Amino acid sequence: MSTKEARYGDSDLSSRAVSSTTVSTRSSTFDFGSSLFRKSTTGNDPGGDSKGSLGLSILYAPSFPIIDLVFVHGLGGGSRKTWSKSGSPADYWPQWLSKDPAFKNVRVHSFGYNSDWTKGKDNCLDIHHFAKSLIGELRTSPYITHDHTQIVLVGHSMGGLVIKKAYILARQDTLHVDLAKRFHSIYFLATPHRGSDSARLLNNILQITYSSRAYVADVKRGSKALQSINSEFRKYASDLDLWSFYETEKMSLGVFNVLIVDPDSATLGYPEEKQIPMNADHRSICKFTSPTDANYLIIRNALATTADGIRRLVRKSKDKLWREQINGISQYLKVPEGLENDLITAEDARAPGTCEWLLKKDSYTKWKDYAPGSPRVLWLNGTAASGKSVLAGYVVGNLRQTDSSCSYFFFKHGEKAKSELSTCLRVLAFQMACSDARIRESLLEMQKDGITFDYANERVIWRKLFLSGIFSKGLLNHYWVIDALDECRNPASFFDLMLAKLDESIPLRILIISRETSELRRWFLSLGVGQFQSETISPVDTLPDIELLVKMRANSFFVEDSKHRAALVDKILQRSNGSFLWTTLVLNELSTAYSEDEINQVVEDIPRGMEPLYKRTLESMSQSIRAKTLSKAILAWAACTVRPMKAEELEGALKLDIKSTFPKLEESIVALCGQLVVVDKFGAVQMVHETAREFLLNEDLESEFAIDKQQSHTRIAKACLIYLTGEEMKPPRTVRGSRAVIIGKRAEFSKYACTEFSYHLAKADPLCDDILSLLDRFLKCNILSWIEFIAHTKSLLPLIRTARHLRAYLNGCFTARSPLADNLQIIKGWATDLIRIAAKFADALIVSPSAIYSLILPFCPKNSFAFKTVRSGQRLSVMGVSNLHWDDRLTCIDFPRGQTTAVCHGDEFFAVGLRTGSVILYHSTACQEYKCFNHGEAVRFLQFKQKTDIMVSCGIKTIRLWDVHNGQLVYCFQTPRRPLGLEFYKNTLMVACDKNYLASWSLTDGTKQLDRPWGDYNQNPNDPPLHVPTVISISPGHQMLAAAYSGRPIVLWDLEQDTYYGSCGKKLPDGQTSTHIVTALIFNPNPSVEIIAASYLDGELILLDPFDDHVLASSRAHCHTLAASPDGRLLAGAAGSGTIHIYEFDTLRLMYQVESSNIHIKQLSFSKDGLHFLDIRGSQCNVWEPASLVRDLVSDSCSESTPTGSLTEAISTDTKVKITAMAVHHGGEVVFCGKNDGSVSLYDLKTTTQVRTLYRHRSSVRILSLFRQSEIIMSIDVSNAVHAWSLKKTEEGFVTDDLHFESRLESRRAIIQAFPSVISRQFILSTAESDHLWNLDGKEESRMYSNNSNTSQTSQPAHWVKHPQSASHVIRLDNTRARVYSWEHWTETTSALLPYFEAGILKTVTPFTEQKHYLLLGYSLNGSNALHFNVLDADMLNTPNVEEELHILLTFKSNVAHIIGIINSSRLLFIDTTSWVCSLDLNSQPEVAGYSYTRHFFLPYEWLAGKRDVICALVQRDVLIARNDEVAIIRGGLEYGEDVCAEI
Repeated sequence: MSTKEARYGDSDLSSRAVSSTTVSTRSSTFDFGSSLFRKSTTGNDPGGDSKGSLGLSILYAPSFPIIDLVFVHGLGGGSRKTWSKSGSPADYWPQWLSKDPAFKNVRVHSFGYNSDWTKGKDNCLDIHHFAKSLIGELRTSPYITHDHTQIVLVGHSMGGLVIKKAYILARQDTLHVDLAKRFHSIYFLATPHRGSDSARLLNNILQITYSSRAYVADVKRGSKALQSINSEFRKYASDLDLWSFYETEKMSLGVFNVLIVDPDSATLGYPEEKQIPMNADHRSICKFTSPTDANYLIIRNALATTADGIRRLVRKSKDKLWREQINGISQYLKVPEGLENDLITAEDARAPGTCEWLLKKDSYTKWKDYAPGSPRVLWLNGTAASGKSVLAGYVVGNLRQTDSSCSYFFFKHGEKAKSELSTCLRVLAFQMACSDARIRESLLEMQKDGITFDYANERVIWRKLFLSGIFSKGLLNHYWVIDALDECRNPASFFDLMLAKLDESIPLRILIISRETSELRRWFLSLGVGQFQSETISPVDTLPDIELLVKMRANSFFVEDSKHRAALVDKILQRSNGSFLWTTLVLNELSTAYSEDEINQVVEDIPRGMEPLYKRTLESMSQSIRAKTLSKAILAWAACTVRPMKAEELEGALKLDIKSTFPKLEESIVALCGQLVVVDKFGAVQMVHETAREFLLNEDLESEFAIDKQQSHTRIAKACLIYLTGEEMKPPRTVRGSRAVIIGKRAEFSKYACTEFSYHLAKADPLCDDILSLLDRFLKCNILSWIEFIAHTKSLLPLIRTARHLRAYLNGCFTARSPLADNLQIIKGWATDLIRIAAKFADALIVSPSAIYSLILPFCPKNSFAFKTVRSGQRLSVMGVSNLHWDDRLTCIDFPRGQTTAVCHGDEFFAVGLRTGSVILYHSTACQEYKCFNHGEAVRFLQFKQKTDIMVSCGIKTIRLWDVHNGQLVYCFQTPRRPLGLEFYKNTLMVACDKNYLASWSLTDGTKQLDRPWGDYNQNPNDPPLHVPTVISISPGHQMLAAAYSGRPIVLWDLEQDTYYGSCGKKLPDGQTSTHIVTALIFNPNPSVEIIAASYLDGELILLDPFDDHVLASSRAHCHTLAASPDGRLLAGAAGSGTIHIYEFDTLRLMYQVESSNIHIKQLSFSKDGLHFLDIRGSQCNVWEPASLVRDLVSDSCSESTPTGSLTEAISTDTKVKITAMAVHHGGEVVFCGKNDGSVSLYDLKTTTQVRTLYRHRSSVRILSLFRQSEIIMSIDVSNAVHAWSLKKTEEGFVTDDLHFESRLESRRAIIQAFPSVISRQFILSTAESDHLWNLDGKEESRMYSNNSNTSQTSQPAHWVKHPQSASHVIRLDNTRARVYSWEHWTETTSALLPYFEAGILKTVTPFTEQKHYLLLGYSLNGSNALHFNVLDADMLNTPNVEEELHILLTFKSNVAHIIGIINSSRLLFIDTTSWVCSLDLNSQPEVAGYSYTRHFFLPYEWLAGKRDVICALVQRDVLIARNDEVAIIRGGLEYGEDVCAEI
């Protein structure tokens, strides 16, 4: 049998006994100390003080103890070891009590004595001696002997016997009788009151080791010592609270499991004794793993019960004395009755959870925590009715909850006693005495000494009570909370006598809560810098509290259901503006409002109780002798501005409005209009509450301060226009070279004037001549600098708003002025131009706001007012473009990396989905990109949830819900099989699938709901079952679903009842419903209009009343997709290839049509206001704003809209014939252009017009090339047909003379380059897999194939360029090598390796020369349009070394989309990916952070949209761009420049 060694911890009876077998097999030395009794390796170190110190040791001492708790260990234990599960200090559980709130007044000790029977020599110590030691330690402890605390002792095992004996000795000795009276409770943990049989085994072991311990014999069952202790203890135990805890689990002793102390021995059996069993053995009954240990909780809760009982006894005795003293002090100070009534009222008015925002304020926490450097005085100021008194009550309660000493006072205007400072001081002194014994004693002493004072004299009270009394007694940290100081009759003394002279060493914190008045602010400022801190109570702070209050009272509203209740709560919160008074009054009135009309009236009207307050304020303002003009102006601006203005802004506005300056405007506002207008902590000037604005704007108000709306908007508009026509807004005289316009320091008012003037203009008096004159001057002189200012804000939305406000103002002017007046025509023109500029040039203006002066206007239509604003001497000009008017197409967004698949318009944005999985969001007004999401697969459907931030994208595999504002994915669902459409209904997303059911998900928690099938339940039994619908339409407003099937009428399904409703469709001549295929189907979005539009495959578009199955109108339209405006007014249909029709939805009258290209239109979508619509086709998204759609907005017969009933044809610059190739004659006078109709034409660069067509191909021309020496033009079309003609210059210009040849290259690949020789009659034709040497006789001389032409690898085309030094040689470059060939033999003469460019495909090669010869190589990485460049040393190609690699002289990456050419020998001219024409000095050395290039001018997006390769050229410093079938020439554009930094 193997030896088992048990660890007995510190238990006095859990002896390390061994079995006889173990003893017999061990050495005869019986080394019990080192073998049988050594500690576990996981326990405490046996050396040092791991058992704990001897004697009485203090573990925790609170500031105000009322209990002393002493722990006494047992046999073999220690003062620390007994109470620890392990050697870790964290397991010493008596110290856990210091962190337990139940023991905050408990002082904790441990007592240790030498009871280790395994060590030391024989001794005669027994329980009697240990008890004497304990009573002596208690008697002499400096902590215990000087206090009157109650003593509670906890003893484990023999420690309980030591405690009993100590108590007996104390009761029997007169010296210790006082100490014995303080013994309150004794806790016995497994104490062997009647002894233990285990002690007998322990004693035998000690005899074997030839040693003995007297105290071991004391604990044997039936020992005389125990009998004596039990007999004597019974006499005195009646005065004690006794608790006995006994073990119930056996403990292992060698090979035995025994109960060390049985329950009979562990309990006394006294009548009042509490006996509690423990799920523990003798050792673990006093050791715990953590504060959550079940055994620990039993003992902890028992101790907490004892502590709580002692506290109640102590409190009861102290309360009686305290009340007697307080009553005496109250009489002495003459404290008024009902002192706490104001506090109780404030606390009762506070709803649970409110006011807690204050605890998060840094100023408050620093004030409360006595943070170093924080002022002692904190001033919380707020407007009237903002809940200041309730907040004061909350602060008092919060401070008292943390046991902080706090005194308070509520000033009350109209109550004499509560408006006097002397009363406040006496009340504060009284409350301080209530919480601080030393102050109490000081005042009692003053009363005893007969010290009296004038109770109405605050100066005497301050000096005698505070300076000579309270503050001289060593004040502990204290707080004052003073509410409504603005209602104090004489606050001056409080500042100059008290706060200003208060000694900094006095630990007093003062919180003052009041309204902000100019007088109080001056008094606070008089305290000096750093002596106080101010915090303004803002609506942002109080709104959550008001929300809690409203929701608490919401159940009493007489509303229909929870939805209406929530809506009413939201409405109240929106109108509260932080006013508790308004909210309370409204809630009180709502309690008696029973109808919907009454409820709406209560919320909208000014509640009873507010009007009297406002009227008293106006009466007070009327009594003022001065500054009424200023008061009226402040009220007008505060009540009528779009947003609250900053004080600095208002100061500038008033200077223009009433022609005066105000150096201290904030103080003036507070002094003159402080009860109606406030300046918040951010410096914003605003009405104290929305009801104050309504009160002042009420037409029935009889007061000199009443506000006339139109008059106020007129004065504000006038002030704004005065600024806009002033010196600060004048455009710069010149914009030269690379100097961008620098906006100087402008007035604070400038931002408001620029962004909001049009709002006031639209509401101003249209008959005011001053306004019209200022507006005319602004539009003629300063509008460009205004556009620049707006562009600097990085948002062009103000341009859109201004355009529409101009139209509204114009509409008013037409009622009394001639529509043909020049000034009105200017307004009308700019109302159109601003919208177009914002849409077409948004990115350019955001990037370079100063571009408006010189770089944008030349690109505007020639008949636009924007173009006419171009000043004389303008360097940049655009020639060759014939557009006279704005295109109805605002912009064309091109997606070169993906085909468009879905489009949808929301409240603020529109979204375009691509086959690549990207979903791009744009601002709906300015068409600026907002965000991009990745759906992860081709997008089939997009939909916005109205009036929310939610957008859904749907593909074949997944449905994703996005928060469009923060860009987060909200939910991701699995798409049901083949989705056909989706819609939102309330808080549910519904998706229709081809299996004829609706899948739906809750937007609240994302849970999948039950599928809802639909069908034709009344179908003919002979009809086949429903198959896959061709189209569906879901109408949440009508609660209907319509599904069209092949060979069936349109099926209607009632979504509300989930039942079949019926069928409908167009009618055949015999009256039967047609079963022809339906290609598009849509309900009118307006629920009140019961119409559905259906387009049939045979071309007929019909309007149906689906509920009566009645055809309302029909038209031949051939629409394959339909869309409706959100208001149900318009219906759009895509017909054929590229044609869009706009109809009136209720009549099917054709209002508008556009045909811009022959690309198939996939989807249409209207904007929220119905003024724009989108289409997607190919890789493009077009944004349209036809003038006819804004007719209702302009609403005048002389506007740009057409008379009702007429059809508007769209103005579109798209032409069917487009230039596809371009070659500039070396003389620079003409340019030759090939077109997609096969023609080759001549254009004159001086007149920018087409001169003539020279000849034609049968298909689109791909390449043009000129032979300079022989005046031969060669053209190549997409079928690889090659034509070569000689040119002849006549008086009428160049004409074709002779046809040199007409041939075709037989190759499976298209020709991508034609490169002519400059010295011979040869040229090279290059395809992706082969190169061919031809001559001008049309004969092929030689050919060669690329290395991978016969493999499955994708061939990469080679690039041919001229040799920099030898005209008889040519260079061929591919991805890996540059090879030099001779023209004569077409043999390779030398080659060199190109630097390896990982994942790069060579796209462009451009040679240039400056002193040396270079090659510029452009690489595309991973299919990106942006190119990466290497500049190589071309002179190395003169050496016949095939293994040497060409040296890289410069490498850079840029947003280069297309290279135009080289200017100034070494400057690269290119178009970047954002449509800017830029240049880069190839000889410049990049800096560490990157390199710089120059941005010159911007090309409109539609010039480049949808084009894979830009057809452009460079003639000297003029840039030529192919624009449809025209050649646009931009002259002077390179004279402008703005340096831009880019990464290396």
